[in-house]
Amino acid sequence: MYLRNRFILVVGLIAAIFATACGRDDGNANSDRAYKPGVRVSTTVTASVVLMNAEDFDLATVEALVKDSKVADAAELEARINDSSTGINNVDLDKDDVVDYVGVKETQNPDGTYTMDLVAKPVTPVIGESEIVVATLTIDQTAQSVAAAYPNYVGGYDTHYYYHDHLSFSDVMFLSWAVSPRPAYYYSYPVGYASYRTVPVSTLTTTRTSYTKTAGVTTVSPTTRPATYNQSASAQKTSSTVKAKAATTSGSSTYGTTSTAAQKKPASSGWGKSTTPSTSTSKPSTNTAKPSTPSKPASRPSSNRSSSSGKRR
Repeated sequence: MYLRNRFILVVGLIAAIFATACGRDDGNANSDRAYKPGVRVSTTVTASVVLMNAEDFDLATVEALVKDSKVADAAELEARINDSSTGINNVDLDKDDVVDYVGVKETQNPDGTYTMDLVAKPVTPVIGESEIVVATLTIDQTAQSVAAAYPNYVGGYDTHYYYHDHLSFSDVMFLSWAVSPRPAYYYSYPVGYASYRTVPVSTLTTTRTSYTKTAGVTTVSPTTRPATYNQSASAQKTSSTVKAKAATTSGSSTYGTTSTAAQKKPASSGWGKSTTPSTSTSKPSTNTAKPSTPSKPASRPSSNRSSSSGKRR
């Protein structure tokens, strides 16, 4: 009995030593997955500042209507823009699947140029603003030119710039109206305006091509927006608001960087698109308790939103 007990004790001792050695090796093998307090560095996350895309508003056709004298004044241009049969306007800033009304807001500048902001009026204010510039026409009486550009918060603004010069103000109705002595034009939201639904880009392309042929206009090809281009005062104001909103939402965070196998999680800002993934050094949980069985989720509430277009306002 004494020898048997001694034998069991020796075997147990050897087993304990072997287990300890294996545990140390496993710890070394998994050292890269272990939490390591790293050097703290500051990383600024920049969120998307795009409110819409250039394809949502057919600026090429708008400029063509002006340069080819197919509209007599801002009121007629505004009517064409908001006519669903032209396909020009597919702007939906508040994402309610209904096209926002776009009006013309004119400024007569001290240098003799005329700025015409094309302003969207969403049902629900976006970034705290009730109206947002989606494009700008600049008429230069001296150069006899018209330039059309998108603001910086429109996707594709840098490669979708339209410019046409050598226009005759005596022959072009719109330009002649623009430089005539009169009060600056400022749109008013039309009473009883019937809004319409947004449509897919593929449908827009067909509609727009058909309309330019029917209207008899030749659109100007897009080019790179010059570095010397200055946004209108209204567009600059909105650009500043967009940047401030993005900075406030994404902000700046501090992360550790020395752990080679730290967990990576995408940084979600809630503003625009997803941002660049950040590196987290929070110590992984060692809790191995079996998770409790989740309760049955409540039934999803039904939506009472109407799918009909109807009238806005």
